[in-house]
Amino acid sequence: MFGMQSYALLQSVTLGLVAGTSMAAEAPSVRLVQYQVGVALSDKVPFSVKPMNHAYGAKLAFLIEGEDLVAIPDDALTMTKMAASDGSELAPLKGRAAAWEQASFPKISDDGTVGSFGIEIRGDLMGRLEGAALEGTITVRTGAETEETQKSLTLGGDSEKFGELAIRAENSKGFGGTPSLSVEVQGDHESIVEIKAIVDGEELDSNGASWSGQQKTYNFEATDAEQIEVKVSYWTNLKEIEVPFSLVVGSSEK
Repeated sequence: MFGMQSYALLQSVTLGLVAGTSMAAEAPSVRLVQYQVGVALSDKVPFSVKPMNHAYGAKLAFLIEGEDLVAIPDDALTMTKMAASDGSELAPLKGRAAAWEQASFPKISDDGTVGSFGIEIRGDLMGRLEGAALEGTITVRTGAETEETQKSLTLGGDSEKFGELAIRAENSKGFGGTPSLSVEVQGDHESIVEIKAIVDGEELDSNGASWSGQQKTYNFEATDAEQIEVKVSYWTNLKEIEVPFSLVVGSSEK
């Protein structure tokens, strides 16, 4: 058999925040919107014949909906229960034997009202995922207040403080070795709403960004100027909240 995949849509269970969090605003809600299951295929099945996007195990995609959502950290997901409909463990939850992980690249919409995250589970789950009970929490960062700081930076000079961030600028080589202006940020770069590089009142074109840990580098078109203006808009009241969820895969219960 060439492998089977099943897809399904289901509605959400609306959930409250953990105890102790203010309920002044409506709590975010989590819902499962898609899942996919694939069986293991032998090496005899060539890649060109495999079903599109085939993967052994299961992938589940969720939406989180609320207000003032800013970011979902890469390690934001905690699972406390994954049980098949017969009560057996769907996959080990903890330690070296853990057979699940948070999917890469969680996202938040520009207006901060919806985000997405996923779970990937290893194992032969065909016929076992439907009806499974899943419980866990997803951590999300929220923020509603911003500040804007603009300062002049000398290219290749020392860092300047922008709130809790340290920022410096220098000429460098960008993607493909082309000349580029790099604006390096040290600190909680997820707090940044927007960053602009300005020369003689004109904004430089952005050429993407890269990051590792607490450092993020924003690339802009190259400039011959010795000094530039950097304008940064950033969240000032970021906080993390844990949103619990509990659902049955395939259930249409709201």
